[in-house]
Amino acid sequence: MELWVGCVAGALSDNEFVALLGDAGFENPTVEFTRTYEIEDAKAFLVNTGLDADRVAAEVAGRVGAAFVRATKPGGLSADVSPVASLSRSCGCADDCCA
Repeated sequence: MELWVGCVAGALSDNEFVALLGDAGFENPTVEFTRTYEIEDAKAFLVNTGLDADRVAAEVAGRVGAAFVRATKPGGLSADVSPVASLSRSCGCADDCCA
């Protein structure tokens, strides 16, 4: 439970995250929500924690979710290079960003 609360407490909004990706130089950043947790979902997380599940769940509902985050790295592959041939790292990078 402490890990979940710590994660949520430090979370950015989707708009803040997109802005930071843009500030870092990524192009076309987007956040696509795949699930938004509602009151009943939050109550299920909070049951037997000693917290007021009804109150906390109401504060969390609709504000926490799961999403795909996408952005394009500037200076990507040129059009005449086969992406499969040039992506040798398991992360998909063509350079040494995660060596």
